Amino acid sequence: MNVTSLPTPVAFVLTGGASNGAAQAGMLRATAEVNLEPDLVTGTSVGALNGAVLAERPDLGPARLLEIWAGLSRSDVFTDGLATRLANLVRSRRYLYPGRGLRKLASGHLRADEFSDLAIPFAAVATDVIAGREVVLRTGPLVQAIAASAAIPGVLPNVEIGGRLLMDGGVVANAPVHAAIEMGARSIVLLDAGYACHLSEPPSLRAISQRVCSTRRR
Repeated sequence: MNVTSLPTPVAFVLTGGASNGAAQAGMLRATAEVNLEPDLVTGTSVGALNGAVLAERPDLGPARLLEIWAGLSRSDVFTDGLATRLANLVRSRRYLYPGRGLRKLASGHLRADEFSDLAIPFAAVATDVIAGREVVLRTGPLVQAIAASAAIPGVLPNVEIGGRLLMDGGVVANAPVHAAIEMGARSIVLLDAGYACHLSEPPSLRAISQRVCSTRRR
């Protein structure tokens, strides 16, 4: 099938995957090379950040994301040293980093303030901490929604939106296909930067920390 003849609307669905989100920039370059652009975008966690950049300018988004990821270092997102991380954990008992780096990264690369400022429909998917259910964010402040969608449990703080306490959408919907279908998608292009889920034994705290906190160093 010619990809340009896919039934529309075409949704690009961007998964979570921490630093593997860099791979989505390469995937998007490949879609651009065959002249395939989305009509709508959904994203979880790092996919929410990438998805927002893409939804702001679908034509220039792939190139912009390649530039962003090429210049990104671990300290851009995880800003605090060991002493501060421990203080954060003792004070909050819930997270190591306050989330300033992620918010600064998002606001620094997005001109849009609200979902309504984007060129095409976009949804960021988070998890309701109390109910344990998928929450699809489509209105309001964009950076706030991205922070909620990427609030890795134990690493970044939960975010309150609309009276609900939210955390990383990857907990319940790492591949937010359902949200895309609800938005009317007839074709799904899945950009999967996630990890394999099959483990031989429960992961250790050290392994989880290394997996979610590792990002590309310069």
